[in-house]
Amino acid sequence: MAKSREHRGNLAEYSEESIDGEATTKGRVVIDRTHIIREVKRIADANGGKPPGVQVFERETGIKQSDWYPDTWLRWSDALEEAGYPPNKLQGRIGDEVLIEKYMALVRELRRFPVIGEIRRKAKTISYFPATDRLIVLAARKT
Repeated sequence: MAKSREHRGNLAEYSEESIDGEATTKGRVVIDRTHIIREVKRIADANGGKPPGVQVFERETGIKQSDWYPDTWLRWSDALEEAGYPPNKLQGRIGDEVLIEKYMALVRELRRFPVIGEIRRKAKTISYFPATDRLIVLAARKT
């Protein structure tokens, strides 16, 4: 089923050929508070009851933060609470030793030192891999 995204002011709409149980306007799914909460619950159910973070939610649904912020909710945790879930906890900072271990594992995998794009790619595909800027800061601090 093909989806196309349109913005009309603060209201985002997604066109679909057929829509089961969704709020629609002339064959379009209206992205409103109810739809977002329903999507949060759907993703959480598929994930063993764990609600999605903002990035996972956007990747799974195509609904961007700009579709709900700041008009509907000011914080993603408010949306999760309204859907009946506790807010997600922020991930703690990865220690320097772990950061170096992850980087060295990538060096071994590639059999050479990675360029920044390879580090960024790895950080996007593996949630526990540190971001590039963190590695640059660590390298600058150690020299």
